[in-house]
Order: sequence, then structure tokens, then C-alpha cells
Amino acid sequence: MEVNNLDNTQEDKINLKEVILPYVYRWKWFVFSIIISLSFAFIYLYITKPKYDVTAKVLVKDDEKSGITSELSAFADLGSMMGGSISKIENEIEILKSRTIISQVASDLNLNVSFYDVSNFIKKEIYLDKIYTINFLDRNSLSYFKEGNFLITPKNNNQFEFKNLKSKSIEIHKFGNTFDSKFGEIIIFPNNIKNIIPIEIHIKKLDKVIDALQKEIIIAPVNKESSAIQLSITIENIDKGKAILNTLIDKHTKSTVDDKNQVSKNTLNFINERLSFITDELSTVEQNVSTFKSSNKIFDLTANASIFLENESENEKILIENKTQLKLAEYIIDYINNHKKGDLLPSNMGITNHSVEKMIETINILQLERNKLIDYSSDRNPIIINLDNQIENLKRSLKESLLNQLKSLKIQNNELEQQNNLLENKLSEAPKQEKDFKEIYRQQQIKESLYLYLLQKREETAISLAVTVPNTKIIDEAYSNGETNSPKKRMIIIISLLIGVGITLSIIYIIKLLDTKLKNKQDILDLGLPLIGDIPLSKNKEKLIVKQLDRSSVTEAFRLLRTNINFLSANSESKTIFITSTISKEGKSFTALNLAAAFGLSDKKVLLIGLDLRAPKLLDYLELGNKEGVSDYIVNSKIEWKNLILKINDAQKVDFLPSGTIPPNPAELLMSDRLAELFKEVKNNYDYIIVDTAPVGMVADTLLMNKFADILIYVARMNFLDKRLLNIPQSLYKENKFKNMTILLNGSDSENGYGYGYGYGYGDITTKKTLIQRIFKKDE
Repeated sequence: MEVNNLDNTQEDKINLKEVILPYVYRWKWFVFSIIISLSFAFIYLYITKPKYDVTAKVLVKDDEKSGITSELSAFADLGSMMGGSISKIENEIEILKSRTIISQVASDLNLNVSFYDVSNFIKKEIYLDKIYTINFLDRNSLSYFKEGNFLITPKNNNQFEFKNLKSKSIEIHKFGNTFDSKFGEIIIFPNNIKNIIPIEIHIKKLDKVIDALQKEIIIAPVNKESSAIQLSITIENIDKGKAILNTLIDKHTKSTVDDKNQVSKNTLNFINERLSFITDELSTVEQNVSTFKSSNKIFDLTANASIFLENESENEKILIENKTQLKLAEYIIDYINNHKKGDLLPSNMGITNHSVEKMIETINILQLERNKLIDYSSDRNPIIINLDNQIENLKRSLKESLLNQLKSLKIQNNELEQQNNLLENKLSEAPKQEKDFKEIYRQQQIKESLYLYLLQKREETAISLAVTVPNTKIIDEAYSNGETNSPKKRMIIIISLLIGVGITLSIIYIIKLLDTKLKNKQDILDLGLPLIGDIPLSKNKEKLIVKQLDRSSVTEAFRLLRTNINFLSANSESKTIFITSTISKEGKSFTALNLAAAFGLSDKKVLLIGLDLRAPKLLDYLELGNKEGVSDYIVNSKIEWKNLILKINDAQKVDFLPSGTIPPNPAELLMSDRLAELFKEVKNNYDYIIVDTAPVGMVADTLLMNKFADILIYVARMNFLDKRLLNIPQSLYKENKFKNMTILLNGSDSENGYGYGYGYGYGDITTKKTLIQRIFKKDE
């Protein structure tokens, strides 16, 4: 009768529990890995300097869209004198990012010198609350040419240690005294004598600091619909970040105001030059009037001349205005011919030709744009060349317009003078002195009118300089919410947890992937082999476990095995049970000894035979020393097997026939007729014969005796036998080499979820394990 699988109902099912249990029962691995991972995470968070986000917002004004602002509505009549220009958000961003502006920020704030508090384990940057005042007398050397780090350690209230961290040189100096260093002369004194601590000072080249700032400062539009710009920087010290952004905004504001004032400043300079010239001319004419009146004793015009002069005065007024326009046109032409490249043209001079005024304004706008770009580029830039060409073309057009205007004004003046000649003919009867006086008076009026006009324009230009506003308006000054940007504690902790779990999962998976040892009964059932039971892992040092009053899990397992064997061959009067394995140390001798003891407890007469003639273990297990046995019986026909029988003290009704002297030819002995005679005789004297045989995977001894076995129990030790070797019992089973062949799983471990919760260790010496060993206990 053959044994059927005990778990037929589960044979074809995927055992999800077997997949998950190796991970569940190694929970200590996960705990240990997570603790280590979190420890590294907390160490990283502790030693990593936190960084904070500092942001500011500004609004970019578009003068073309918004027109004149409400603040300047009182000066709306000044027109282009206000210096307005078109502001684009992209242009303002580029200016804010420019090296010129950022270099001014770095230089003003001395950002190339950093101070760190090293009184604690972690260095911390300090900015506004400096413990010491440090004066570098050689500013150029400090800013541009040298780098270095040094440490100030106070020795007492009067002295300190000055250590160069690169050369490791140490000097002792007094607070307040000047001393020499690689950065030139330095003076150091404490701000508060009661609060002096070690300070580390880092000095970098200003160019490197500027390069770093250009990368660290992020400037971008708030959104597509708004003309607001957000400036942000991620930095260790919040106060330092606020100072950087606020100073950057201030520098940009000053730059834009200066650009807008360039037109007004040039116009003001031009007006002052013309006023100086006109003042001299006016003084000369007034002196001529005074001299003429004194020499000719003329103090008032006669009533008779008033009638003739009334008509002439209107004509004279027009003539004066035309000549004023003529002079202004000549002035502008002269300025265009003599001004330097890049200078702005005077605007809003009062020329009645609106196209000329518009052209002047356009030229100034283009010239301002060119002047901005030339600061960050060269005159060979295609954009600069294009702007220069546009400006030159406009200037040529402006000169042509002015020349045309001059021609037109001269023609008008000729006509007016002809009319004046007609009127003068009517005054021919007037005294010659009055006529001469009128000529002098006319010159005076022209000069005085021009002088008053220039004075008015000078005041307007001065007002425009005073009320010029920048292109940007601060929405929010630099601020920080105080929350760290990096390191992100929550994310790092989550990642460390995932890493801890992931590493353990990977290790267990790799172990499972590379481990080819027999792990559980499913490995046996998957090969279609019959399973009769399993013996749990034991921590007991004794080899004979099964005893009368013993209720251990191992004893119960052997009792269950005994019951299964009885079911297996219920009709046999005598049962010869062979115990074998694939390789040695799988527990076949241990199984044979305790199985014999289990049958003895059932009040059956049992004979335990040692037939592993090559490496017998039973005598060692029972501590009986070297005894004659089966090999001696086969070789010597005079020896009776009954005389070789030994008693086992702790196993009732169990006799033991040892293997005897190790022979040189065990295979030939096992083929002897004396062995067949032995089995025939012992079957008549015993209810059960338990035979400990040699491993079938190593020698053919057991196969030579297959005809004597009623049952073959094939011991397979879990976590010891390579499951690829299970092809040997599989082949024996398929070829029916033994009757009633079954597999016994030895060494199952309840801690890892296998077996029935028993414990047994073959040949192991159980000792106390360390915490690490218990945590990383291998799944056996």
C-alpha cells in the first residue's frame, strides 16, 4: 500500500502564505534596517545646515499703458520732460539678473566675507548679530585677489588665537591691535566682552560670490497675466537673504531712475549753456538801450509815433516769434553736429513743429535703450549696431526737417521784413533818433523773450528731475516664513523608511532567490513525492528524545510518524522499515533511533539494526563504544546474531544490533546470503525492524538491500539538503525501487512558520545567541 499525499486538498493551490511568511518572520530584520536607516537620516538632518526660502515681489510699471501716474498729475504739462519710457517685464528681469547690479549688491553687503559660530558641534552662519567687529584695512586684497579661512578663538578677555585653517599657522594677538595677515592689516575687537565665542571666517573672491549669487537668485514673473516679478533665494541665514533681495531691489530702482533722468540732465545742461550765452547778449543790448537814451535824451515815444507803431507791433510780434523759432532750430542743428555719440538731444524746447519734437523724443528713447545695452555688451553687438543705424537715420531726417523749417522761417521773415519796410516808410517823417531806438528796442525784446523762455524750461526740467519715479514698485519686501526649504525632514524620513524596508526586502528576496535548500514540505509535494510527516527542530543535546514520560514536540512528532506508518502497512504481520537519506547528516540515524523508541513505547518488540557500514553513527549516539555487529556476523559464520544484540537503557523493548567493524568491502557484504538469513530470522522474533542504512545519494548500499524493506522512509533535512537533489528520491519513487517509499521532512522550524511548532536540531549544540544573531537568525 502506497502513501498518498497528506495535503491533497492543497496540492495544486498557490501557497501565498509560503511567499509572505519568509518576510513576516524576518520582521526583526526590517526593524533593525529601519532603525539603521532612520539613524542615518537623523544624523544627516542634524549635521546638514537648514536652508530657508526668502522672497520679495515687485510690480513692473508700463508707462505706455498706464500713462502719467497720479503722483505726477500736477506736472502733466511737462510732457516728455518726465523721462518716461516703455518698461517690459522681460527687460526688467534681465537687468535684475545682470552682473552689474548683483556685483553692486555683493560689494555693498561684503558678501565675500562670511562669519560662522563654531561654539557648537554644528557651524552656524551669523550675519547681523556679529560677535566681533573685524576691519580689513586692505579692501582690494580682501575683495578680489585672495581667499582663505581662519578661526578666531578667544583666550581671555584681552587676547585671542588667530589660526589660518589652510596653513594651520597659529598666532596670538590682542583685541584692538592691528596685525598683519595674508589679507593685509586686520583689527579685531569684541562687541560684547561677556559674549565672546570662537568664530570662523570664510573669505572668497568677489567674482566667485557674484557668480554664485547669479545662480542662487531666482527671478521670474508671478504669472502670465500679471506684470509682477518674484525674487527668491534659498539661503542658510534669513537676515542675509532679506538684505540681499532688498538691496538688489534698491540698486535696480536707483539704476532705472538714473536712466530716466539722463534726458532731463542733458536738457538742463543745454539750457544752462544757452542761458549763459543769452544773458551776455541781453546785457549788451540793454546797455545799448541805456546808452542810446542817455546820449539822445529819449525817455518815451511820442504820441504821434504810436499810431504808426500800432500796426507795426503786430507784425513785429510775429517776426520775433519766427526769429525765436529760427534760433531754436539753429541751436538744435548746431547741437546735433557737435554732440558726442551717445548724448541725448534736448527736448521740449518749444519748437512749434510737432514732428520735430516727436523725432527728438524717439531719438532719445532709442539712445537710452542703446546706453543700457552698451553697459552689458559692446558696440559690435548686432542690436547696438541696429540701434545706432536707427538713431543716425532719425538724426538725418531731423536735420532735414530743421533745415526745411529754417528755409520756411527765412521766407516768412523776408515777407515780414518787407511789410516792416512798408511801415517804416510811413514813419519816415519820425525823428531819426526814434527810428534807431526802435531798432535797438526790438533786439532787446528778442533777447529778453528767449531768456525768459529758457528760464521757464530750466525750472520745468528741474521739477521733472525731482519727481522722476522708477519703473518698478515694491509689492512685498523680502520676507521668509521661517520654514526650512532643505533638507525636507518629512521627505527624508519617508525615504529613509522606504530605503530601510527596500533594502531588507531586497536582501530577503536575493537570499530566497539564491537559496536552493529544501525549505518546506511543498518542495516535496511539488515533485509528486509522498510525505509521511515531519520532525521539528530540537534544541535538546540528547540523541534519544523519545521516552516514556516525555511530552515534547519531537516525541509527539515521532508518535505521529509511528501512527502514519501503521496506516501505511496495516496488513503486514512484520514490518521492516529502512531509514535512508540523500547525503549524510540529514538525521537518518537520529530518526531510526527515535522511531525505534516510539514503537517500543507502543509495547511492540523492536529491533534497531545499524546497516550504515561505512559511517555508522548509532553507537556514538548511544555512547556504547566499538562493538561487533552485522559486518562481523556476515564475515564470521560462527557468530550468532543474537549474541550481538545490545540493550538500550532508555528505550523499552528495543534491541540494538550494531553495524560492527567497518569493512573494506561493504557493498559485497550486503550482497551476502548471510544478510538475507539475518532478515529472515529477525522478522520471526520482532514486530518491527528499523534499519539505519547508508545515504543513497552517495553509495549504492541501500539499493542492494531493497528487497528486504517493507517501508522506506527517506529523510530529507530542511534548510540543509539542496532541493535539486530531490531528483534522486523522485527517480527512486517513479522507478518503484522500494516498496512503500515515503519522504520524512526533518528539521522543520515553527519560528519560520513550518512544521507543527516543534523543535529539533540534528547534531547541533544549542548556545545562547547574541542580540545580533537573534535578529539576523537565518530561516532554517
